[in-house]
Amino acid sequence: MYNHKQRRQMEKDLGLYKEYKKLSEKEKSEIRKKKMIAGKQIHLQNVEKALNEQMQREAEREAEFIQGLIENGYTPEKAKETARKNRELAEQRQLKLAERRARQEKNS
Repeated sequence: MYNHKQRRQMEKDLGLYKEYKKLSEKEKSEIRKKKMIAGKQIHLQNVEKALNEQMQREAEREAEFIQGLIENGYTPEKAKETARKNRELAEQRQLKLAERRARQEKNS
């Protein structure tokens, strides 16, 4: 996430940080549009970064789980199959939870 100084520096780099009061209405409108586009790009980059980090953490967690199963006597194939089943069950629980929430919001 960008802090205030980083956002201002980015605006300066993109040529969007100027004396706002001295600009015409057309120039102000263009700058607002450019800032909005830049903000959306930053947001999408942050979302992508967060999703990538989440996927990485999940992969690491699953690898640790598989390693633990192997240490407890599972074969690597059986450990991977168990991890896959656990992942599918977790996805099914998430879907059921989302459906339940949607029904509750609909009934509210």
